[in-house]
Amino acid sequence: MMATFMAKWSNNYPGQSGHIHISLKGKDGKSVFHDAKKEHNISDKMRWFIGGQQQLMPEVLAMIASTVNSYSRLIPGFWAPTDATWGVENRTCALRVIPGSEKSQRVEYRIAAADCNPTSRWPPRSAPASTASSTRSSRPSRSSAIPMR
Repeated sequence: MMATFMAKWSNNYPGQSGHIHISLKGKDGKSVFHDAKKEHNISDKMRWFIGGQQQLMPEVLAMIASTVNSYSRLIPGFWAPTDATWGVENRTCALRVIPGSEKSQRVEYRIAAADCNPTSRWPPRSAPASTASSTRSSRPSRSSAIPMR
């Protein structure tokens, strides 16, 4: 037996991912993503964040799926998402909102491969603030106009 961190080591099996869980705190130390008054506790800032990540997903893909093996795991019918979608507790979407308390509310970025570079794998670092703040996701979708392939 041998351990591997290749994203796709066999065409006969699903690949391995490196999901990224993202939360955000304001200067006051409180969660920016959590709003108890909103559906699923999703704050307006969390919706803006999701919209920016969704819009920039094709560009960010080169950093978090940077090898041939990384791309070969992104095929329909397996667990790896192939569209820039988001949903609440939906493990088939590229961005999964995990609602919870102020301490646990987060977004799971499900596209990242197991063999991604850990120093550049957090997608928001590459997103220009002006782009991310100009796109707001209003509701979860099943598909997206942004092709991932």
